[in-house]
Amino acid sequence: MSKITLGKRPAHFAPVTVEFPMHDSSMGTIQATFKYRTREEYGAMIDEATNSGKASPDGGELTVEAMAAGAVHSDAMLIFKSLQAWDLDEPLTFENVYQLANEVPAAVTALLAAYRRLVSEGRLGN
Repeated sequence: MSKITLGKRPAHFAPVTVEFPMHDSSMGTIQATFKYRTREEYGAMIDEATNSGKASPDGGELTVEAMAAGAVHSDAMLIFKSLQAWDLDEPLTFENVYQLANEVPAAVTALLAAYRRLVSEGRLGN
């Protein structure tokens, strides 16, 4: 067993394979290395990402398209800020994470759930 040393923070969690349903009913996977955050830091990241996509009250018409784009942006921001690495052929950039969030929403749901479990429980699985 490892002895706990408080204040000794890892840079990231151990890589995990996140599985999610694809549009064609097959299962997709992404091996993800998530950045280490404390529970308080995780909460601050969620607050920042979910507030960054809100439209400013400029009196313009709010459309479903604009609401969807805001949700995709928030999801992409959360994933981008949480990942240190992934095993996709495309580089880990905000633009590529945004495309993933827009095209494969189940991947985003699974990645966010995996990260939440890692931060709150410190591990995935049994």
